[in-house]
Amino acid sequence: DRLVTYSGAFGRVVTKQRGILMMSEKLKRGAAICLFCVSSIVISAKAEACNQSIEQMPLLGQENWPDPMITVYMKELSADLFNREEDRFSFEYKGLTFQAIKWNDELADIENIPIRPSYPGSMAVNGISGLCEVKFDVSPLGEHENVQAACTDTGFVRAAKRAVERAKTAPIPVHGHAITVHNIVESMSFCLR
Repeated sequence: DRLVTYSGAFGRVVTKQRGILMMSEKLKRGAAICLFCVSSIVISAKAEACNQSIEQMPLLGQENWPDPMITVYMKELSADLFNREEDRFSFEYKGLTFQAIKWNDELADIENIPIRPSYPGSMAVNGISGLCEVKFDVSPLGEHENVQAACTDTGFVRAAKRAVERAKTAPIPVHGHAITVHNIVESMSFCLR
C-alpha cells in the first residue's frame, strides 16, 4: 500500500491509496494566519518509522530557496499600512511585496481546498519512499503561488508541487483586507507500507 501524509499548518491529511483507509481532517478557515497550529491524527507505527528514516535524507532543490527566509507574522503589520482609498493595492514590508484587497463578500465565500498529495506511480513501482518540503505563497484570493519543492528524490517534486498548486486557502481579514502570505513551508512524506 502507498501511504501519503501531509502535515503542516493547514491540518493533517493521511491517505492510504489503493487501500481502505481514507482519513482527513477538515481544514480550518483560520489556518493561513495561525501558521503553527498543527492538529494530528494517529497513524501506524510503520508509517512513523518510514517518516523517521526519510527525515534523515537530504532534500534536493532546497539550495535554491532564499536563506534566511523572511517570516512576517500578521500581528506585525500596522493598521497604518492599510489606510488607503483603493480597494486593491500593494505595499512593501521587510523586503517583501504584499498584495492587499479590501475585505468583501467574495473573499468571505472562498473556502479551503486541502492539500492532498498523490503517490507517484513510478516511485511506488520502484519501491521508493520520500519526503518533500514545499514552499509557497498564498495570494489574497487564496491561490497558492510561487510553489517550490525540495524532495529526497526528484521523482516526488511534481506530485508535491501539483498538490499544493491545486489547493486553496481561505483568506483571513487583516485590518479589513485579505493579503498575501509569504514563505509557507509544508512537509509531505511518501511512504510504502
